[in-house]
Amino acid sequence: MIPKKLRLNVAEFPREAPVAANTEYFLLKVKNNTLDKFRIGVVVSLKVSKSAVERNRLRRMAFDGLFSAASHSSKLKNADVLLIFKPAAAGLSKEKLQTILHRYV
Repeated sequence: MIPKKLRLNVAEFPREAPVAANTEYFLLKVKNNTLDKFRIGVVVSLKVSKSAVERNRLRRMAFDGLFSAASHSSKLKNADVLLIFKPAAAGLSKEKLQTILHRYV
């Protein structure tokens, strides 16, 4: 998991933020912030999976993948990143998710 200070409260993220990537598995939104750090938010709804275990697994994988990608990216140095999963992401493996995330971040 990432440190709490780097997590983004999803309610704080503006709805009108531009879409950075729209894949069959997720929607990625990025908005610049005035802080000196990047923040990450992940949304996994009940539509993705009824199982809380599966939703938490996806959330943990997304935080790890985004954290490693954003740590090495200079364009995300002071940005808020919101990842919204779609129902097709339910059976996604960790390797495939990280590959897709590194392509778009």
